[in-house]
Formats: sequence, structure tokens, C-alpha cells
Amino acid sequence: MHFQMIESGERNMIININPYMPAYPVEPEYFAGRKQILAALREALQYTAHAKAINVVIVGEWGIGKTALVLKAQEISKKEYDAISFIVDVQSGQTSQAVLEVIIQKFFIQIQREYPSLALSSGDVREINAPRLDKIIQQVREGHANSVPLFESNLINLWDIIATKGRIVLIMVDNLEFLGKKELNETVETVRNVFQALPRSGCKIMIILSGKRVFYDTSAKLYSPTTRFFRRVALETFSMEESLEAIILPLKNTSGFEFSKEAMHEIHRLSQGHPYILKSLCFLIFKELNGKGKVSKKRLEKLMPLLIEELGKDVFEAMLERASFEERKILFAIAKSENEILSFSEIRTLANMSKRGTHLSRLIEKELVTRNSRGRYSLFHPLFREYLNRGKKSMPGSK
Repeated sequence: MHFQMIESGERNMIININPYMPAYPVEPEYFAGRKQILAALREALQYTAHAKAINVVIVGEWGIGKTALVLKAQEISKKEYDAISFIVDVQSGQTSQAVLEVIIQKFFIQIQREYPSLALSSGDVREINAPRLDKIIQQVREGHANSVPLFESNLINLWDIIATKGRIVLIMVDNLEFLGKKELNETVETVRNVFQALPRSGCKIMIILSGKRVFYDTSAKLYSPTTRFFRRVALETFSMEESLEAIILPLKNTSGFEFSKEAMHEIHRLSQGHPYILKSLCFLIFKELNGKGKVSKKRLEKLMPLLIEELGKDVFEAMLERASFEERKILFAIAKSENEILSFSEIRTLANMSKRGTHLSRLIEKELVTRNSRGRYSLFHPLFREYLNRGKKSMPGSK
């Protein structure tokens, strides 16, 4: 059993650490499945090591494991290529210029961290022919946000510092969907133009862009060469085999707790292989059973009402709050229908929706409704449907 000792006054408490933590990305040690995708990332790193970088775009819905894949790519690059790597986490409302500034800053800081003997600082470092950090940042701030020459020269200058070290560089930019359309276009256009040119200067630098599908769809429409330059990696839900691996791996340092094969198959069915929901279910099961015993399918079925209630509080409640009054009417109308997949006309009738379907489009953007095919829609997950049907007091107009 994986325990942690916590001091509390005069006594010590031993608590059993829950290995499933949905609030955090999966640690690389417990990364499950995605074998073909990992093979593609390894190939991209191999090309980067020969100054012919293959740059990657990772896309997928919320909770599908994008950040976990980014972290796994970082681990692989370090173990197999001794890469200098860093992650830029895009913030809501950030500008393209700010994203470019952070890339330059983090690149410099990472070099400084890994080569302290070079005595890098924001002061002059003429002895290694490197630019001053404050000069680089000032150039970016004074130039245009999408200035290709400035961003390119700054990256090349920083690369020159470590060019003789036999390393590669992996830059990862996550949550790009937080950028507005204009800022997104500027960022992707700059990245594409610069990283297309870097190999000509001998730079062994690779970039991974990551975000929800809306990020890639938007940038592809705004700037079509994106689709030709980046290798697109689309994350889907887990297969049965991947779900089993995702359930078992976190337990490798835990004893006294396990799932039966039938229970694991049921968790896959219930979660439909959605990584975040699968992990949330395992977290709640472990928590309710205090990390002790074997979870059978029968035992799991007895826990289901409680699991749905807790999943509602932890996940679905916050999602429902993002929906407006009119959007909630649509959600509950879909939930109470006998059919899980409905046509636009069926939803319009059930929810008394306008012909334009603006609210339905917004629900798709908010990832609460999925467009399965042209003119066919469903709630994003069956457990969300069950939550809505169990919590009808939240339905607009109910008391």
C-alpha cells in the first residue's frame, strides 16, 4: 500500500494516497496507450536531431490527455535525446506577442538552468557571443508581434549558445485555444514561417502546439498552409486495451487494492474510454473504498448512484454552469429524449429552439454537445446525460 505519514499535533496519521488524481495530468510514468502517436513523436524527434525537425500539432477535446501527451513527449525527448525542453502554458486573453516573449524568455532561462557554468545573465555575455536577454525581449516588444525576422533571429541567437553541446531543443506550447482568432492566426503564422526556416541555420529545434480541436480548425481556416506544415496528432478516447492500462498502471506502487477484469471492462464501458472521466471514476472508487479490497463488477454497480452524484459535483456541475438558460433547455431536452442521437429538427422541436440553432452551436463550442455527423447530435457523454436526468431540479423552469 502506498502510504504517507502526516503529523497532526501529538499523533501521526497514516493516509493512503489515491493514485488517481483527475485534477492533474497523468504523470509520464503512468502514461497509458497512444503507442502509434508516441512512435510518431519519436520519429519527429529523430528528424529534429538531424536538423530536419517535424513540428507537431496535438488536438483533442477537454480531458482527452493533451497535456499528459506533452509531458510524455518531454520525458522521451530528455531520456532519448537529452533535449533542452520547456512548456509554455497559454493564458486566457494573452496576445501573440506575449506568447512569443515567453518562448524566448523560457528558452534563455532553461539554458541558464542547465548550463550554470556559463554564468548567463541578463547582462552582457560577450564571451559566448550570446545576446543579452533584456535586448532580446526589448526587440520583441518593440517589433511587431508577428515579426518573423525578429523571432527567428532571437531563436537562432539562443541556439548558438548551445549549438556545440550536441543537444536538441523541444518547445511545447499548450492551450492555444485560449488565444483570440486574430492572436491565434498571428502566433501560428509566425511559428510556421520561423520553424520552416530554422533548419537552414542548422537549428535542431522542434515545436509542439497543443489545444482543443477548435484551435486547429480555426487556424487551419485562417491560414491553410498550417495543415501542410504541421504533423497533426488527433487524440481520441481510449480503446479497451488502453483503458485497462490506464487503470492498472497507477496501482503499480499500491498494494491491497485492485480491480477485477470485469470491473475494469465496466469502467471502460461507463467512461467510454474518456481519459478524464475514467480517471475520475477510479479516483472516486478508490476514495469510497479507502483504497482497500478488490473491486468486482457487482461492487461497482452498487457504487454507481454515489459515483454519478460525486461525478456530478466534481465535473458535470461546473460544465452545466457554463451553459446559458436557453442552452440548458436544449441540454435537458436531449437528455430526456429516448434517443441518444438526435437530428437538428428533433432537438428544435423538443427544446422549442429557433431555426438558426445558435444556442446549439454554442453548446458544441463549449463541448457539451457533440456533432456526430451532419445534422446528428448528442450530449458529449452518456454519464452527463444520466447526471442531467437525475438532477432535474436544475432544469430551467423547474422548482
